Amino acid sequence: NSDQINFVNNIIDYIVKNGSIEKEVLQEFPFNKKGGVIKLFDDKLDLAREIISIVDKINDRLDDRLIV
Repeated sequence: NSDQINFVNNIIDYIVKNGSIEKEVLQEFPFNKKGGVIKLFDDKLDLAREIISIVDKINDRLDDRLIV
């Protein structure tokens, strides 16, 4: 739905602006504006888990770059 699309777009915008995103940020404004990831994807929890997994992968890759 449109709220889910906006949520994902907000994640993308945040990463572009800040370089990364911590999972805790997803519980803050503007991500919690419509209730947060669990509420927004209540009917699709597998998709919510996948979004969190992608955030983890992005952060892991950034961590790997910083270590090198």
